Amino acid sequence: MQKGTLLLTAMITSASIPSLAGSQPPQRPPEGRLRELTKTHGYTLGRPFHVRITPDGTRVLFLRASSTSPVSDLFVHELSSGETRRLLSAHALLGDRSESLSAAEKAERERKRIKTAGFTGFEVSKDGDRLVLKLNGQLFLHDFSDGRSVRLELPDGVVLRPKLSPSARKLAFVLDEDLHVVDLPVELPAQEALPLEPRQLTFDGSVTPNGVAEFVAQEEMSRYDGYWWSPSGDRIAYQKNDERALEQFTITDAARPELPGHRFAYPRPGKANVDVRVFMVSADGGQHRELTWDREAYPYLAKVAWGGELIMLVQSRDQGSQILLRVDPQTGQTRTLFEERDPAWLNIHDSTPRFSEDARSFFWATEEGGAWRLERKHLADDGLSIVRRQVLVGEKTGFHTLVHIDEARGWLWFLGGQDPAQLHLFRASLDGSGNATQVTSGIAWHEASFAHGGEVIALTTTSLDQLPETTVHTVGPKGELTAGATLPIEAETPSRAPAVELRHADGLRA
Repeated sequence: MQKGTLLLTAMITSASIPSLAGSQPPQRPPEGRLRELTKTHGYTLGRPFHVRITPDGTRVLFLRASSTSPVSDLFVHELSSGETRRLLSAHALLGDRSESLSAAEKAERERKRIKTAGFTGFEVSKDGDRLVLKLNGQLFLHDFSDGRSVRLELPDGVVLRPKLSPSARKLAFVLDEDLHVVDLPVELPAQEALPLEPRQLTFDGSVTPNGVAEFVAQEEMSRYDGYWWSPSGDRIAYQKNDERALEQFTITDAARPELPGHRFAYPRPGKANVDVRVFMVSADGGQHRELTWDREAYPYLAKVAWGGELIMLVQSRDQGSQILLRVDPQTGQTRTLFEERDPAWLNIHDSTPRFSEDARSFFWATEEGGAWRLERKHLADDGLSIVRRQVLVGEKTGFHTLVHIDEARGWLWFLGGQDPAQLHLFRASLDGSGNATQVTSGIAWHEASFAHGGEVIALTTTSLDQLPETTVHTVGPKGELTAGATLPIEAETPSRAPAVELRHADGLRA
């Protein structure tokens, strides 16, 4: 659920229940109000979510349930015609079967705060021609070039985290806690199912799970990936988790007390942590090269990204220090690009690091100056050290999230603003000149998704009197957004609008 949606839903609920202050006893909300809130998931069912523009900028993909059902289908909005249609129906694919999830899948949905069923995400290929989805433990592949969709027939087991290679000719996934890769045909067959023979890359997942992010990374660092394709698609870096020293806990389902409890390893504060190691292997299999660093001093693997070669952000357990490492692919040894320390703790920023197209520089968000700012760090010719850093967005702008880098036009786009009740889209120059320009307006919370070239943007807006609405725009020559289409909504309208006042009270915003 989006933050703005959660805020508005809470206000609608509070508007339904009178204050307990004063002498009047509390009153029951109007008949059906709480049932309405529950049935509609806070009026979010029927609204587009997980909105993505294909890299070629020709179509917008999104998930949406109906107003009365939490099962989400995949929709496509064609920019050329303005037509929106259902691309894949979870209802049709499931038939009369109910959705059955493994404990790992349930845990991931819980950590992502996903409340819907059906399709809950998808991945689009780099060229925008293919996408892969998961439903009820099965994988589906759609090809836009011929309009075909096939179910991928794989060995029985729990499949997690399917990811297309950059060329979309290979697909990696975790099957029963081991990493696998399959080769995909250039053209999809005209049949419902495509039998595939995976190459198993790791073989010890029953002892040390491979290719999945550990609990701390998912729950506390918002990192859900446990393996990463190289830009060329010939190699995969992956993590291996040794949980054997952790305490074991059992959780039961209060709604299904007759079922046995699920036993899992949990890293309590002050107790043993997961021992995370990282390896690199060819997508065709073969030798596994371990990537080494001081895991005792920096046990947390916070971020992994490719920029020419692999870099990793690792943190100390007290999260007071972190180092960004560059990996030597020939030896597996790492070299420190830079280090950050803080007497309290270091927050992890979700949208950085992000590399430039030539991998000669990368963008980095830091709170070094007391508030978030965005820097560009320029690398030496060998890529092993930082020779210069630029502040592109200073602390006074209220930098929040790096959204898109448009190197062709020399722009970067980010979300930010000083008012905590608002989040706006800004445009700034990549060379650091001039001030950032605010592109959106109003007292609202915005989220944005760009096409790869930066010419099309999907903008989701939430305000105190408007639940999330997504509009699609083209970007003009001066960075202005042209009027665009609104993605269709099938949600119920709240029966009562919240009455909200924004105030300053003794220097605090309320």
